Amino acid sequence: MNVDADAARQLDQAYADHAGACRSFATTFDADVDDATHEAFVKLARRLANGDGLPDHPRAWLLAAVRSAAFDQARSRRRRQRREAFAIPPTSVPDSPDPEVVAALWKLDERPRQAIVLRLWCDVGFAEVAVLLGCAASTAHDLYRRGLDDLRDLLPEHDPSR
Repeated sequence: MNVDADAARQLDQAYADHAGACRSFATTFDADVDDATHEAFVKLARRLANGDGLPDHPRAWLLAAVRSAAFDQARSRRRRQRREAFAIPPTSVPDSPDPEVVAALWKLDERPRQAIVLRLWCDVGFAEVAVLLGCAASTAHDLYRRGLDDLRDLLPEHDPSR
């Protein structure tokens, strides 16, 4: 794959601007964070090498690519788990405020956990959260709100309203 200087510059800038959000979103899946993130940027590099340019909304495009890579990893893992009958659970959220919060996040269902990480760590609006989770914006907001309520129940000592 040959990437010209302009495409390389665009790829570098996209990585600088969006890699942190991609890594944070990747942590919401039972996936290898680095692999899912790198796969998204490889897809972007291929797009740039083909002369297609940056997508209209690079962050959303990259987050969708992370989601796709994570789903591919999950499918592969499920096949392997059926053969090997074991799993390795994820353990962290990059740049999270507190290890107890991270542990509590992993006690939530996957979709509320993803909605929370997308909103709080990736700075993604509810419309984009909805697209990434494949639901309506109101459902994305509800997943986020319910997830926060569940976190408050799991972490009463962290809730300033109590």
